[in-house]
Amino acid sequence: MQSAALGLTCKDALQVFSQNETLALQAQVNELKTLLAHHRPPITHAADKMRAPLCNLVRDTFDILHPPDSRLAPVTHEYGPDDPRGGRSIWSNCNYSLQDDGLEQNSLQAVIMQVLTYALEDTSTDYCQTQSHKAITAVEHALDGTRQASGWDIFSDQQLQEDIVFDTIYRHFCNMLVELDDWDNNAPKWF
Repeated sequence: MQSAALGLTCKDALQVFSQNETLALQAQVNELKTLLAHHRPPITHAADKMRAPLCNLVRDTFDILHPPDSRLAPVTHEYGPDDPRGGRSIWSNCNYSLQDDGLEQNSLQAVIMQVLTYALEDTSTDYCQTQSHKAITAVEHALDGTRQASGWDIFSDQQLQEDIVFDTIYRHFCNMLVELDDWDNNAPKWF
């Protein structure tokens, strides 16, 4: 009789242990999926969804929000701060301030995020936010490099600066496509 009672207790203990291990593994899987979402959208064939002219959509949306004849160039001063964009402006929503000036939703970085989220669906917002930040960082480096290489007399032209901005965004999207194609071909089986 004691053997039967002991067996039942061991069986219950094993079941509780098994359930705890299952819950722990589920938590780890959810954590890993969350981390992965920061680096790649959790959707298949993401690259196919980006084949549309996203750069044109970014430019058109930005032009509606900030008409070309009413905006300043991304870099307005020859000897400005180290940041070639001149700090917080319509070109970047970096350097958040406490005042709500609309730049967080209407800057070029915000427009890139909106367009990517529209193309890749809402399930990939972390990835889109990361990529919009990377695009603006690439724009910053392209502007800074061109300013240093060409000199202010040439670089001060607003149209030249805007062409650099949108060409850099286009190139960033092309690099994203290569990465997404590679991911789709080698994706883990759980996606």
